[in-house]
Amino acid sequence: MMYNAAFGKSVRVTLETLIKLGQRLTWDCPYSKMLWYPNILMTHNWYIFYMQFLLFHMFPALLIDGLLKLSWKKPMLIKILRKIYIANMALSYFMDNSWTFVNAKAIALSDSILERDKDNFGVKCLFPMHDEEIYAYYMHAKRATVKYLFKEEFNFDVAYRNTVNQNNI
Repeated sequence: MMYNAAFGKSVRVTLETLIKLGQRLTWDCPYSKMLWYPNILMTHNWYIFYMQFLLFHMFPALLIDGLLKLSWKKPMLIKILRKIYIANMALSYFMDNSWTFVNAKAIALSDSILERDKDNFGVKCLFPMHDEEIYAYYMHAKRATVKYLFKEEFNFDVAYRNTVNQNNI
């Protein structure tokens, strides 16, 4: 089964919607090794973005990396933040503009597949989905990220989640 998440003009997902969903996921299921609770400030002004990046990211990273150097440990935050900054600059054009993916041919192709072949070759359109279905989809993606990229076990314990959230408020 193939999944088609680009559903043209019928469903529009904004960056703001994705950010709110990410904040909800972070609150409901925090990572086990967070330094602080993440916060997102959106701006279209590059100068304000740069000042916020310096104030909220680079200065704390310099402080933490300095403390790591003093304790004879390898500093790492500046290197990570540099990569994040470069990725943000590369993706800013795509985040600042609206995009509509035309997929009329994929939908027409899906309609022309024989009924008996739809299980193997059909295109299942993920949209329209309810908010809870979208949340569940991203929750599964977060679990996979924790397990396969961060090599951690996902902690579902409610007491743990509440402790992490209280410590990061």
